Amino acid sequence: MKKRGLSNVIATVLIIFLVLLGIILVWVYFNSSITQSSERIEMQERCYALDTELQSCEYGKLQDIIFVSGLVKHKRGSPTNIRLAFYAEDGSSVIRDLQPIEVLESKKILPPTRMTGIPVYAIASPIVYSRDESGNLVCPISKKMICNEVAIPGNLCEIPTSVEDIGPFVIALTQPLNYTMQFPNCPKNSADFNCDGEVNIFDIDKFVTVIESGWVLCNQSMICDYDPAPGNQSCWDSPESLQYCNTTLCV
Repeated sequence: MKKRGLSNVIATVLIIFLVLLGIILVWVYFNSSITQSSERIEMQERCYALDTELQSCEYGKLQDIIFVSGLVKHKRGSPTNIRLAFYAEDGSSVIRDLQPIEVLESKKILPPTRMTGIPVYAIASPIVYSRDESGNLVCPISKKMICNEVAIPGNLCEIPTSVEDIGPFVIALTQPLNYTMQFPNCPKNSADFNCDGEVNIFDIDKFVTVIESGWVLCNQSMICDYDPAPGNQSCWDSPESLQYCNTTLCV
């Protein structure tokens, strides 16, 4: 009898323990769901306080290589990260996140984004993060911005090198006389990106590297330091070499 009574007590205690455990698990689950839901609502409210506008979308082509850039403005709300999405005519797309942008600040998208197809349109959306930054919410998208090929050429003597410089670079390679007439204040050797003293197709790879990496290097295509003696160039292979740059040509 004593053993049976003890067994009943143990069984009762075990049942109570399991019931309490179940209650705790249910409470943890619902509390977590409620917390997540409330935080989600808070993030959505923060989204409504933000307003971002993609002001332009431009692309440039160099052989089969395509780079796209643009201008984005944060119009309202606290500083925030921006997510950009570029959509191409071949169905491909590229997603890119920008660092926080201050309110009323317009920022050029640098370095340009490389794509496999001609970009058709782009969108920009603010991103808000959870309190512990473990999650994020991409806010409702801004209106679509149609992407167009660059209409106004850049200048190879200005920094940083971007999609606007593809046109002048191609002209320097293929129509050197026209280049000299169109860009009288920027010598043709500014297109000598591989520093071999010549402007030709062998400069293409280095030109693409400079655009894609976003190097903000100094004048003369940001890579060569021409010595007065012909053929004596000092070539730089990384942004760290900026310390050797002629300070009169750098910003």
